[in-house]
Amino acid sequence: MKTSIGLTLAIVSALVLGGCKSSSLSGKVIAGDASVVTITGNDEDRMKGEGLEGVDVEVRLGQGRALLGKATSGPDGSWSIGVPDPKMVRDKLSVMAKGDGVLPSRGEVYFPGDGRSVLVVMKRSGPAGDKAPAPGGK
Repeated sequence: MKTSIGLTLAIVSALVLGGCKSSSLSGKVIAGDASVVTITGNDEDRMKGEGLEGVDVEVRLGQGRALLGKATSGPDGSWSIGVPDPKMVRDKLSVMAKGDGVLPSRGEVYFPGDGRSVLVVMKRSGPAGDKAPAPGGK
């Protein structure tokens, strides 16, 4: 019994302390003409421009849609979710984002490679009173 407990602790320690390459899934939330999720290069202009703060981003993976993590976009629109080992993420990722003043955004992507990130584009929503009047003033 003591041997199996010691072996289990040794395996867990090896995985935690150096057996897995930890990484993160990162991205940016921006305003746009439509609500979509895509992968883009980190050097693209949209990744360098103004972002949306306070948007809740949730990422799920696999057939069972297990939760990978949640994050809230910062002042520049960026967000990040820790991933224990990106090589283990082989299924599509389901990215869902929602926030105040924007329409929800959802999309499926694969884990981006080096130099690439998840770009979440969200269409702004206005109050019901902001709609243009119908022709004829009605």
